[in-house]
Amino acid sequence: MREVQIRQYHLRYDDDQIDGYFDENNERLAFTAGSDLLLVVDVDSDQLTFHPNGGDYVSIEEIDATHYELKSDF
Repeated sequence: MREVQIRQYHLRYDDDQIDGYFDENNERLAFTAGSDLLLVVDVDSDQLTFHPNGGDYVSIEEIDATHYELKSDF
C-alpha cells in the first residue's frame, strides 16, 4: 500500500494494482491501471474532487474526512 497527500487529504492505494502520478504544481493526482485512466483527483474550492466519481474501475472508500482508500475493481 502507498499513501499520497494532496493538501490535508491522504489517499491510500495498492501500488501493485494502481499507478499514481502527482502534479505538485497543480495539486492533481492521476491514477492508472495499465493504459486505462481510472481517476483524477484534485482540490476545487478547498474540497477534494474525484473525476469521474469512481467509475467502473475503482472504488473510493472514505475512512474519515481527510483519509480515503482507493481499490481497483479490475
